[in-house]
This record gives sequence, C-alpha cells and structure tokens, in this order.
Amino acid sequence: MSENCELCILDRINHVFYNCDDFIIMSCDSCHVPMAVTHEHIDPTEKPLLTTEEKNKYLKIYKNMSNQLYIAAYDFFGDFNFYIDKKQRKIPNHVHWHARKLNEALCGNNLFSVQRNNWKILKQLGKAQ
Repeated sequence: MSENCELCILDRINHVFYNCDDFIIMSCDSCHVPMAVTHEHIDPTEKPLLTTEEKNKYLKIYKNMSNQLYIAAYDFFGDFNFYIDKKQRKIPNHVHWHARKLNEALCGNNLFSVQRNNWKILKQLGKAQ
C-alpha cells in the first residue's frame, strides 16, 4: 500500500458492486462506471521483477477480478454492449480496470464480436442465457 496512491487510500466510494479480500469493484469516482481495483498495491510495470509465485498469485486475482467485472458490467449496463478497459491512464502504477460502454464509433466492425465475446464469457459464468 502506498500513502500517495489514491487507489490505495480509496477515501471516496460511492457504490460497491463486489468486494473480496483481493479487490473491490466500485463505481469510478471520475467516469461513474464499474471499476475493479486491487486492494494490494500492484504495479503492472514491475512484471519482470516478480517471482513465479507472485506472478501465479496475481494471475489468479486478475482472472477472478475480470470475471467479477464482467458480471458487474452486465448488471450495470443491462446488456452486452460494454468492454473491459485495462489501460492504466490516470494512475498507471496501480492495477485498476474499467467497464466502459461500447459504441459503434469505437468498435466499428468489431462491435458484434465484442458483444458475442461478452455473451460467451457471461454464459460461462452463469449470467447469460
């Protein structure tokens, strides 16, 4: 945990979609969409410095975090028109992902394939018919 990292501090939480020992999915204070944040300060730029044990631990956390973020996004948007944005922008040194609304301008011809992929993932998670 870093005292200078606003994601470590999390002093403003408006809505919680999911919370466990490893991460929280909450409403992003800036863009108001579901955002997954690891509780532990994990800097994605330090990948080469991690031990095999740490890499395996983080991969397990990331898989669960991704699954739960898909579920939160589906519940939030009410359809399959979203994508998981794993680009670290404002806070690049702490793992956090956003579920963002899809639009045709953003995806173009890939819109249907992203929606279908979301459906497949959510079906595997027992959320889609």
